[in-house]
Amino acid sequence: MGALAFVGSHKINGVSALHTNLMKQTVFRDLNVLYPNRIVNKTNGITFRRWLMECNPRLTASSATPSAIRPCMTRRR
Repeated sequence: MGALAFVGSHKINGVSALHTNLMKQTVFRDLNVLYPNRIVNKTNGITFRRWLMECNPRLTASSATPSAIRPCMTRRR
């Protein structure tokens, strides 16, 4: 199924550079030779500020973050 998805896709997202390299060297090694630019890595867009807010809100609240950035750090549920 993975090979079928690979052949039917324009790009394969490995998400991180580490996983992209692993996919190129192991899982899709043969297909990567045929289609060398198909496996790419795009991050999921998590910024350090957003990650910190999710994992440790108390530390985020006590940090010296400029007030202009604070609205971006509010939780959306």
